[in-house]
Amino acid sequence: MPETAPLPNPGPLLELTGILRDRGYLATQRIPSMKRPLWKIVAEPLVFAAYKKGRTNCFSSSALTGLYTGSFFRQEPELEPLYRLFFLNRAVPFQTVCGILDRQTIQNLLNEGVICENAGSIFSNFRVVPWRSGLFLSDPEESDDQRRESYVYVGGDSIILSEFVSRAIAGRRFRRGLDLCAGTSIQAYGIADHCRSVDAAEYNPRAVAFAELNVAINGLEGKVRPLMSNLWEKVDGVYDIIVCNPPYIPIPEHKVSGRNMDAYGGSDYGMNIPVEVFRGLSEHLDTPGYAVFLAASPVIRGKSLLHERLSPLADDLGLSATLTAWNYTDLMHDRDYQRRKGISHFVFYVIEVTRSDTGGLRTVHLPLHRKCPLLLNALLRRHL
Repeated sequence: MPETAPLPNPGPLLELTGILRDRGYLATQRIPSMKRPLWKIVAEPLVFAAYKKGRTNCFSSSALTGLYTGSFFRQEPELEPLYRLFFLNRAVPFQTVCGILDRQTIQNLLNEGVICENAGSIFSNFRVVPWRSGLFLSDPEESDDQRRESYVYVGGDSIILSEFVSRAIAGRRFRRGLDLCAGTSIQAYGIADHCRSVDAAEYNPRAVAFAELNVAINGLEGKVRPLMSNLWEKVDGVYDIIVCNPPYIPIPEHKVSGRNMDAYGGSDYGMNIPVEVFRGLSEHLDTPGYAVFLAASPVIRGKSLLHERLSPLADDLGLSATLTAWNYTDLMHDRDYQRRKGISHFVFYVIEVTRSDTGGLRTVHLPLHRKCPLLLNALLRRHL
């Protein structure tokens, strides 16, 4: 397992991110980087159409990622080494880096541990994720079995939630916002323009440190306040908008460690933390207010367990919730666990919550033409 790199001082990072902005690094966010199996090439025309319309992002998936990187960097060749180094976290020859960054900048980044040199190549100790007009620092891309302690990342679900919230609150203004389970603070960034102030609450100390850096990098000092809090523990008062991307993945207890604390949703099939998020809204969501968070529901013998947990709570707490499905999948990192528990598949939801005298739970499924391929794929992979 790699060692956890200490976080650098803001100064060199502000210099680096300023250079990345000037060089057009933000434009790389439309390149689909997640590799799909080749047999999924049948869906590639949809990916290509989305790419041409500017609707893909850096966590979009494709069976032909090389097609998009090749096309993009033929037009912007100077961006390719920056993309390889700071987003893909791949080695770039030292001389190539010297051609795009001056020697003093390189030395500053080496001194601060942002990058390192080995065998004539430069490696980045961190990932720089472009999203909208912002840049977000996180730990580098690593496989599940190689993750470092207290690993902090930005993932595709962060983008899905941010896009959903952006559509939902377009044209609205809020007094006080909360990004709960904030991680790198990307959700706080997404709602900052709609709020007078935003708190970004996170329980992983390393993630809080990343959030503080990202607040500085994106010029949000005085607007976004990162704070250490185990869920609602240190959260005070009420908010009229709450956004939360909590850990929601089920992991067997003997496999839980500091390397996957960002994903582990707790007991009860990984639903414990999302349910606690929902429960806390009764105390911290203002009237009128709007909350939205992510959760995953295991489906056993056709029953959604998350619905069984949230429905009575919604009625008891006076909360009205809409569960909008965005994915149907299997537990890719531990299919044995899924089989032992008798789980046919998981449904990933965006959950919107408002206050209501009557409570109530409503579900919005994906259209059949989108749901059926995802569900069939999840059921087939479960038996592989």
